Amino acid sequence: GNTVEPTEEETAAAWQEAQETAQALLDAYEALSNASLFDYLDATYGRRPESTTSCTLEIVRSSAEQASYLDIITGDPMFYMNAYFLDAKGKPLVIGRQYIVGSRFVFNI
Repeated sequence: GNTVEPTEEETAAAWQEAQETAQALLDAYEALSNASLFDYLDATYGRRPESTTSCTLEIVRSSAEQASYLDIITGDPMFYMNAYFLDAKGKPLVIGRQYIVGSRFVFNI
């Protein structure tokens, strides 16, 4: 299909909006302690992730800090996933960075 690329100004404005959304999320951290981030975004801003522009998965070794949080040994392998989520209008919404302990999950591909 015919895809119209956004202008630099539109892209800058969209990323500024995404940064403001991220700051609001940090400000609302306690409200998110037992909630879905995507549900929170939908309820608060009327925006929900609908697609991703990029998603990478790689194997990394855990740092001492990560190991202490995750109750694993420093240097244990983990999956690192980095994803850029867009809303229904194609605007940037969330950058998701997850460290996943492989022994705790099964991926069905």
